[in-house]
Amino acid sequence: MREAFDILRHEIEQRNDHTGKGGITKVAKMLGYARTSISVALTGKYKGSTETLEAKILEVFAGHFECPHLGCEISREECAAQRAFMMPTHNATALKEWQEMKRACRSCPNNPANTGDTPHNLKIT
Repeated sequence: MREAFDILRHEIEQRNDHTGKGGITKVAKMLGYARTSISVALTGKYKGSTETLEAKILEVFAGHFECPHLGCEISREECAAQRAFMMPTHNATALKEWQEMKRACRSCPNNPANTGDTPHNLKIT
């Protein structure tokens, strides 16, 4: 279940401040774990099973996230649907909104096409 730790690393990076620090503390608090427990688990030196931690990571981070463009929390599936939405040709306003969304998706850190991997188990559509 290394997938959970890949997600965890991604979430920590997203929450780091301008100096590249602090993300692990924020993520640990969100998970309800001590910062040191998260750190030890990431280095592979956690004594004992990490199944409970991995399940919690998937529960907390694999479901929803804040969409920078929409300004609200959406699911991974909703994100993929937004990226795959076909260009509207019936309405000029809808077309403009679609163009803005596509532009935002191209530079979004949550878009797996931008990172070269699929950190949240997304299928690129």
